[in-house]
Amino acid sequence: MNKKATIKDVASLAGVSISAVSYILNRSTEKKYSAETVERVNMAARKLNYSPTNIARGMRSQRAHALGVVSFWELDNRVYVKTLEGAINECAKENYSLILCQVNNCPIGGVVPDDFSYIQYYIDKRIDGILFLAPPSIERTLHEQLHIDKMKQVGIPCVVINGETHDPDINYLRYDYRSTTRAAAEYLIKNGHSSIYYISPKVCESCQELSLRRKGFLDAVPGGKIVDIDDVTPERLKEYGAVVTNKSDTALKLINMALDNDIRIPDSLSIVSANVENYSEFLHPPLTCVQLPFGKIGEAAVKLLIGEIDGKTEKADITLSCEIFAGGSVKILDKSN
Repeated sequence: MNKKATIKDVASLAGVSISAVSYILNRSTEKKYSAETVERVNMAARKLNYSPTNIARGMRSQRAHALGVVSFWELDNRVYVKTLEGAINECAKENYSLILCQVNNCPIGGVVPDDFSYIQYYIDKRIDGILFLAPPSIERTLHEQLHIDKMKQVGIPCVVINGETHDPDINYLRYDYRSTTRAAAEYLIKNGHSSIYYISPKVCESCQELSLRRKGFLDAVPGGKIVDIDDVTPERLKEYGAVVTNKSDTALKLINMALDNDIRIPDSLSIVSANVENYSEFLHPPLTCVQLPFGKIGEAAVKLLIGEIDGKTEKADITLSCEIFAGGSVKILDKSN
């Protein structure tokens, strides 16, 4: 069995002192080394398959080298999963661990209880900061500012994702739902469509996401035609020509109705969904979708949080642009008409 490499082995191979290896691999800012020395140490560490453990690093730096995730999303929600994947990937690059801090997110009487047990993770020095994923807007019964105030009282570095507050002392990464429907409508316009409908469930006061998506559509199509999915009939669907849907599940209902009533997609009906689901690309034809960069948001949140922990970043409120994934559900018209 091969002997596990030690920091002494890395120092010997790189031709530097043990303290130099420690400073470089732990990314300490206390001492400066030349780019050539840093590269030599990193090459030696890679060759020997050596990396400092988080426990050892923490003993030296008084840090856990771990970030906590406090989330009020269901674990199987695609938005949560993709955001978490991005955070995990970035943590791996920065040699940080990611710890899920358990909270009670089960509504009682329609309200999420104020569970602050995650703060103990920081007090116990198990984490250095928190990624706080606020719940979906339709479930926005959380007292977000109260949680922020509690974290500020203890001095916990944190980044709020999908928040509705605007605290100047807090870093934010936001899901820009409004941009998705705007981009979807603009894509149809770009491809020659002029009569465009927006189809979604009814907007309710408690669902900010639905409201933002509707506003985004109207940004691109002022005075545009908005239809409740429950009011769509096969006869009306034949008249629509081009539609934007709030989500892929709404688009799926339209696709099934079209298939049952000999409405060909995209020849007779073009559809763009303002979100992506795992099945979107497997529909027939594959659904053209707009995707928020959830993975990039997770990555950016980790960068922002580690920057705050290191004292290297100013407070930020960031929204990343969405992306179009072209499937086969949009007919390309003569744009000169």
